[in-house]
Formats: sequence, C-alpha cells, structure tokens
Amino acid sequence: MKSRHSLKLLLLIGAVSLLAICWSNAWAQTDLASNYLYEYGLARYQNGYLDDAIHELRKSLIINPYNFAAKQSLEKLLVEQRRKAEAALDPDPAPVSKQDDPSPNRELQEDIVLRDRQINGLTQELQVQQNSFQDKLQELSALTDQLNRAKNKIAELEQAASSKDQALNQNLDSLANLKNEKDQLANQLTQASQATTEQAAQLKASQDKVKALEALTEQLTSAKNKIAELEQSAATKDQ
Repeated sequence: MKSRHSLKLLLLIGAVSLLAICWSNAWAQTDLASNYLYEYGLARYQNGYLDDAIHELRKSLIINPYNFAAKQSLEKLLVEQRRKAEAALDPDPAPVSKQDDPSPNRELQEDIVLRDRQINGLTQELQVQQNSFQDKLQELSALTDQLNRAKNKIAELEQAASSKDQALNQNLDSLANLKNEKDQLANQLTQASQATTEQAAQLKASQDKVKALEALTEQLTSAKNKIAELEQSAATKDQ
C-alpha cells in the first residue's frame, strides 16, 4: 500500500516538473518576442520613425511588462515626442530634417509591411502559447490539488500504520507477559510435581515400616503365646 502511494507521489512530482519546464519554455519564448520588438523599435527610431518606434516598444512591453530596457527606451522616446510636439506649436518652427520626414520610401514601406506580418505572426503564436500556458497552469493547479490530497492520504495512512504498530507492540508485550506467567506456572507445577513425588516416596517408606512393624508384632505375639504354652506345660509337670 505504501509503495503504491509513493509511486503515485513520484508521478505527480514528475508531472509538476514537466509543467514547470513547459512554463519556463513559454516564458523564454515570450521574452524572445519582446526583445525582438524592442530591437525592431530601436531600429525604427534610428531610421527616423519616432512614432513607429514608440508603437513597437509599447508592443514589446505588452508582451513582457518586465522588459526594463524597452521601458527605459520608451520613456526617453516619449520625452522626445513631447518635445517635438511642443516645437511644432512654435510659430517659428525649425526646418524639418530628413529624420522627421513622414514619407518613407517604397522599400522601407515594404520592409514595414514584412515586419508587421512577422510581428503579427509572432503575436498570434505568442497568444496561442499564452493560452496553452494558461491551460498548463490549470493542469498544474489540478495536479497540485491531487498532490496535496495524496500527501494528506499518505499522512493518514502513516498515522493509521503508526497506531497499528503501537497496538501490535502492546499485543506483543501482553503476549510476552503471558508467556512469562506460563513459564512461572510451569516451574511451579514442576516443583509441585517433584514435591508430590517425594511425598509419595516418603508415604511408601512409611507404609513399608508399618508393614514391618506389624510383622514384628505378629512374631512377638506368637513368641509370647509359645512362652505361655511352655510355662503352662512346665507347671503341669511340676504338679
């Protein structure tokens, strides 16, 4: 019984470990997608597309809110965007530089479309992985509940086994006491038997002595009668 529960416990632990590994892999892929969007956002900024860069960095943080590099870069770019917005309200605006030119060339547009498709694919894949991750978390929760129930059952079985062991030890002690009492009674019986044998021998010896005394008494009586007869015969002759 204990070996069966131990095997079940090991299987549950293995399932929990497997889910933990799957969770680690899902988190690694999430971190990879977030870093990709972060690097792509920096590239967009270096090419002069501030708004696109901010958009990509925000997507990076949606995927992984703990990407501190993306967070710091986004804060800097938001400050720069705010400054440019304030400069646009200036009545004497500065000449528009090539970096601020909002009209990208065709090659860059195609690159943007390709990147967006890649990002959409990664986002969809990430969504599928997140859904799978949620399902695995639910499975992990269910397995954890089963593991807790198994632990409680094992604790109950161990407690019951301990109680039975205590009862068995008590019974063994009682049996040992009964055996000691039996040995003592056997010794007493042996001693009584030996005493009875000695008493029987003494009784037989006494009976033999009584018989011998009876025989002597008969002989003595016979001798007395013989003496009396002789005395009577002698007295008759004297007359």
